[in-house]
This record gives sequence, structure tokens and C-alpha cells, in this order.
Amino acid sequence: MPAGPTPEDSARRRRKLKILLAPVILTFVATSLGVAFAPALLDRAPVALILLAPLIRHLVLVSPALDAPTFYAVGLVSFFLVDPFAYLLGREYGTAAVDWIIRHSGGARGWVRWVDRMFRRAAPLVLVVSPGPFVNLLAGASGMRVPLWLGLNIGGTLGLLILVRRFGEALAEPIGVVRAFIEANVLVLTLGSVALVTVATALRRRRMRRLTRETQRTDSVVDDSV
Repeated sequence: MPAGPTPEDSARRRRKLKILLAPVILTFVATSLGVAFAPALLDRAPVALILLAPLIRHLVLVSPALDAPTFYAVGLVSFFLVDPFAYLLGREYGTAAVDWIIRHSGGARGWVRWVDRMFRRAAPLVLVVSPGPFVNLLAGASGMRVPLWLGLNIGGTLGLLILVRRFGEALAEPIGVVRAFIEANVLVLTLGSVALVTVATALRRRRMRRLTRETQRTDSVVDDSV
């Protein structure tokens, strides 16, 4: 019968998990800050806004203010920063990482399960269409080779940026109107945005604590029944 992991192995595994999770957590914190201060950053620091929170709506609003090389370079970097760590989490912890995400996804559990099913059926297509953190974790958990993962990820990200750029060019006039409105009301919009993000973060943390308690109770019941 094979021996279980030694305390040293367990400690090393925990350290590795913390190292891989730290950039993911920092990315979510940065995104929250970017969303909270988006109205103020839009005109004053558009590159910082994209680096903090590379959301589609931010990319569309920022696109007219940046030249093409800057837009593509900053967009690619901001989207890709967390992806290697998500991929390595999947590679290191496999289906256990996927199951953990599903258990703790709350109201998005149905969507997460659907993405998982689609990835099992057409992994390359799903990665190209949606190269986000969870899909990158799935790629790592599936054992997808690094060159293939990297090519599909970057190709999908560039494709998305090209679409956003073209969309911004086609709707430059209405986007300009929206930008002017935000600039004219930047203080009120920023305060409102900070308040909304603060409330949403508090609710998310409360939900995560509840899900953690429920998971611990479920695990305890399972352990007692074995």
C-alpha cells in the first residue's frame, strides 16, 4: 500500500498553491479597483484602466483614445497576465481545482458547468472563443500541451481585441458622446461606482463564507458516513 504524503510534501504543496493563487487574487482585487475608479481613469489614465480591469466595456470606451499598437499591446498584456497561473493551477491540481470552482461558483454554477461541458467537447474552440481564467484552468487540468495552449490563448485574445477595435471605430461618434457624459459627471459617477463595487464585494464575501461553511458541513457528513 503506497504511503501517504509526508508533512513536508503537504507543506510544499500548500506553498505552491499560495504562490499560484496570489496572482489570481491580486488580479481580482485589481479588477475591482479598476471598475470602482473607471469613470476617473477613463480620460486621465486609460492605459491604467485597461491594465487594472480589461473588461469589454472599458476596452470599447478606451479604444478611440489609444493608437492601435498601444491598444493591442496593453490589451494583450492585461488579458494574459493571470492566464499562466490559472493554467498552472489546473495542471497542478487537475479535476480537484475544477470541482472546487464549481462548488464555490454560487449563482454562476450552471454557467460554470456548461463551460466545463463545452470544453470537454471542443477544448480548442472554447479556448479561442473565451480565453478567460476558468477556461485556462480547464486547459491545464485537461493536460493540454503548453505550445497549443499558448497559441490558442493568444490567438483568441488578439481576435477579441481586433473585434473590439473595429467595433470602437464603427461607433466612434456615440462612444464619444458617452465619454463626454462620463467626463462631465466624473465625480458623481466615480463615487457611485465605488459605492456599488464596495457593496458587491461585501455581498460576494458573505456568499463565499456561507458556501465555505456549507462545504465544510457536507464534507463532515461524508467523513462521518465512511
